Amino acid sequence: VATPTPASDGERVFAFYSSSDLICTDLAGNLQWYRGLGAEYRNASNSLGMSSSPIVIGSTVIVQAESEAEAFAAGVDTVTGETKWKIDRPRKANWTSPTILPAAEGRPALALLQSSAGLSAVDPETGNVVWTFDNGASTIPSSLVVDGTVVIPSNGLTTIKPSADGSAIESVWNASNLGPSTPSPVVINGLTITVNSAGALSAGDIT
Repeated sequence: VATPTPASDGERVFAFYSSSDLICTDLAGNLQWYRGLGAEYRNASNSLGMSSSPIVIGSTVIVQAESEAEAFAAGVDTVTGETKWKIDRPRKANWTSPTILPAAEGRPALALLQSSAGLSAVDPETGNVVWTFDNGASTIPSSLVVDGTVVIPSNGLTTIKPSADGSAIESVWNASNLGPSTPSPVVINGLTITVNSAGALSAGDIT
């Protein structure tokens, strides 16, 4: 039941199970460490199973385990499996995956954590929240980043752009008719592609 997509830092593979358990293997598949997050935080589960995929930034693997009973995100050391940080998250069933906002001149890479409340940019080393987008977001399709622009399934589809130092954001555009249903949006050749609840495919100019 490892339905979330694994992540790798090039030396190790990290798999996050629908039971909220996290494992690390080497590239040959040998177990390096195991974290029973599903046992440590028994209420962070739901009847459909968890499906948030992990991401790796530097020496931290980041996971989200969010439900109505308990919700948290954690940064775990890639080598030791020890918790670097754990932060409380909005208590609501959430199947979205964290996203990487790549480093740019003047700021390090950040982890983007999506929930029904919106989007939070988090320092992967400390778990400190750098900025927030608080206009709400979907709990199924995930956000993506392209050329420094963040595309969020929020009130349809919303794009924002972080400032040069990464400490603030500005709104770029919102299109209520581009809202995705279950699939996450993608960007191809400057077009945002979404599929709505009727199965209709829509495209919009990313700019």
